[in-house]
Amino acid sequence: MLSPSQSMTTTALLESLFSEEDPSAWQAFDSRLRPVLLGVAARMGLPEADAHDAVQECLAQVVASARGGGYDRSKGRLRTWVLAVLKNRVRDAQRRHQRGPALKTESAIAQVPADDELERLWEEESRRRLIADALDALRRSGEVRESHLRAFELYAVQGKPAADVASELGTSRWTVYKATERCKSLFKQLVTELTASYELADPAP
Repeated sequence: MLSPSQSMTTTALLESLFSEEDPSAWQAFDSRLRPVLLGVAARMGLPEADAHDAVQECLAQVVASARGGGYDRSKGRLRTWVLAVLKNRVRDAQRRHQRGPALKTESAIAQVPADDELERLWEEESRRRLIADALDALRRSGEVRESHLRAFELYAVQGKPAADVASELGTSRWTVYKATERCKSLFKQLVTELTASYELADPAP
C-alpha cells in the first residue's frame, strides 16, 4: 500500500538523490522532511515566512553538503545532522531580527532549544507527519470505505467521543466502532512500515 518513495528509508532517499541526482528522489526527500522541519521551526518561535526561509536554506545546505561528502552516517543519525543545520539557520534568523529596527520584542525572536528538546520536537512532528501519511496511504489503497476511514480518523486518531463522531457523520456509534475495528489493523501495519522507512525508530550507530 505504500508508494515506492514511502517504502525507501530517508537515508536511502538521500543517497539516491546525491548519487543519481534523481528529481523524483528529491521530491520524495523534500516532501518527507520539509513539513517536519517547518513544524520544528514554527515551534521554535519563528514566524511563518522566516520558518519557510530557514527550512529552504536548511534543505539546500543539506543537499550541497551531502553531495560534497559532508554526511557520514557512522557518526550519528541523519536527523541529528539535519537538526544541527536547521539550528544554525534559525540562529541566522535571530541575528537578522536583532539587527532589524522593527522587531525588538523577545516574542518576535525564535528561541533555540537544547539538542534534546530539538530531538523531542522532531519526534513529535515526524509522528504527526507519519500518521497523516498512513491515513493517506490507507485512503489510496481502496481497502476501506471513505466513510469508515473518516470515522476511524475522528474517533481513533483525533480522539473524539464515539457519540460525537456518529452525530457528525450521521451514523450510529456501533458503525463507528465497527469502522474503527476494520481500519485499525491496516493502519497499524502502515504505521509500522512507515516508522521503519522514515527511520523514526532507527538507533544511532
